[in-house]
Amino acid sequence: MKISNHRIRTIQRVMHLFAAAYLVFYLYGPLGQEPIVANITKFLVIPMLVITGMVMWQLPKLSKALRKKAEATPTAQKAVRTATNQEQVQAPNTTINT
Repeated sequence: MKISNHRIRTIQRVMHLFAAAYLVFYLYGPLGQEPIVANITKFLVIPMLVITGMVMWQLPKLSKALRKKAEATPTAQKAVRTATNQEQVQAPNTTINT
């Protein structure tokens, strides 16, 4: 299943906003003193905020670098396609006219 870039960015933004809202409630709300909430914040929410923020910030550069790398290295499909095209060009015309 292929997910569009727009859908990926929307999911990242929503995750980032929910995590930020949770962090605000943690810092300014009464739940900040609960140890379970503190552990969820330390080990889940803050890393998720950092990762989604970095991905949203660096995604254009990362996509550009990956695209250049993909264009620079020939894939097996391109090699097979090229070989097939060369065979078709070199094959003699063997049609029989009756």
